[in-house]
Amino acid sequence: MTLLPCVVFLCYCVLTMWCDVMYTNDNNAYPGYCRKRMKKERIWKKVEEKKKRNSGEECASRHTNAVETARQIEKRVRTAINKTTSTGTVVSDQRGENESSRKVQDDKKTKVKDRIMSLPTVSSHYNRAKSPNRRYLPVGLNIKLLFSMYLE
Repeated sequence: MTLLPCVVFLCYCVLTMWCDVMYTNDNNAYPGYCRKRMKKERIWKKVEEKKKRNSGEECASRHTNAVETARQIEKRVRTAINKTTSTGTVVSDQRGENESSRKVQDDKKTKVKDRIMSLPTVSSHYNRAKSPNRRYLPVGLNIKLLFSMYLE
C-alpha cells in the first residue's frame, strides 16, 4: 500500500507531460481535454486518500509515530537521570575539554615565526611603487634548503 502515492504521482507526471506534448505539437488539440483529465485525476486522488483514511492505515502510521516519540522522550529522561549525581546536581558536559593533539604549541609557533623573520628578504620588481613595504623571500630559497638550514 505504500506504493500507491508513488503510482499516483507517476500517473500525474506522465499525464502532465502528455498534455504538454499534445498541446505544443498539434495546433488543433483540445486543451480542455487535458484540464478535464487533470480534474478527474485530482478527484480520483481524493477518493483514494479517503479510502486510505477509512482503512486505518493512517491511524496505524500515527500510532507508530506516537510510539517512536514516546521512546525518544523516555530515552532523554533516562539519560538525564543517569547524568545526575547522588546530591541531585547534573554532571557538567565534558565535550571540548580535551586539547587537540594536532594543535601547535605557542612556543613552537614563535620559534618558526622568528626564524622566518630572520631570513633575508627582497622587494618584488612587479609592484615596488604600489606597495614598498611588501617583502618576499629570495628566489633561490626553497623548502628543501629552508629545512636543511633549520636542522643546522
